[in-house]
Amino acid sequence: MNTPLLSIVILSRNNTPEVINIFNELKHQSFKDFNFIVVDDNSDDCSQYNRITEDNFFLYEYPGKWEFGLCKKYNYGFKQAIAKKSKYIYILQGDMKINSTNLLEELVSYMEENEICGAVGPIVKNGKGEVCWGHGIKKMRMGKEFNISESFLMRTECLTKHGLWNETFIYYGEEMDFFIRLKKDGYTSHGLDNVSVTHFGGGTTNRSPNQKDYHRPRYAILMMKLHNSEDSLYKKIRFFQNELNEQRAKILHATKKFQLFEALRVLFLVIAGTLNGLLTSKETS
Repeated sequence: MNTPLLSIVILSRNNTPEVINIFNELKHQSFKDFNFIVVDDNSDDCSQYNRITEDNFFLYEYPGKWEFGLCKKYNYGFKQAIAKKSKYIYILQGDMKINSTNLLEELVSYMEENEICGAVGPIVKNGKGEVCWGHGIKKMRMGKEFNISESFLMRTECLTKHGLWNETFIYYGEEMDFFIRLKKDGYTSHGLDNVSVTHFGGGTTNRSPNQKDYHRPRYAILMMKLHNSEDSLYKKIRFFQNELNEQRAKILHATKKFQLFEALRVLFLVIAGTLNGLLTSKETS
């Protein structure tokens, strides 16, 4: 098979049927010049992948042991795409549905026509049909503006020239850190309004409250060390408070209900995550 213009990278862990369904959906895309890279993260059984015979399907087993976080696994997949010399890399997730048969065509076309763009994404809807990204939606995080997330196409050169995702981030922050670095290097990011995907799951840490309450403050501290070091102490405190609104509400609610164990649980995890963020090196992996 010739070098494809596009590599699609997707992570797999005990969700083989869903990933195979995504691959089958992609067969109906108007754009055909792609390969499909699956990074399997220590699934109990991924034998179903053996039934796939298409020559643009590639399965790689993540070489490390299973651990929390996605960044290292994505970087492993990116390295496979780089080795295949793909010009672009597109991130999909196993709990997504592709709504537009011209999704890949539109994403690639935009990048081909706009050399200054480093990443472009479709409209992203949640399982209720609500638009989370796209239609001009911009979100402020840590004082920075973002317009795409969750599923986007990026130039491979952005990774080869300017570094892979920062593996210091375990949950939260790796995409934002990447987009901030893109902007510093002169690239833009853009959201298209004519193609879409639906993300039925999302919120990886929503299924693990302990992880969310620990990693939220950790990521906020790391982001401030990396990208907000010149801000005033007041701004840093405000950013930190805004990122921890949910945890603060949990503690207040539990205290009012006399659920002291729950309040202490959240408080302990916030303190632990904050300390870990302060002690973690801010250098990119």
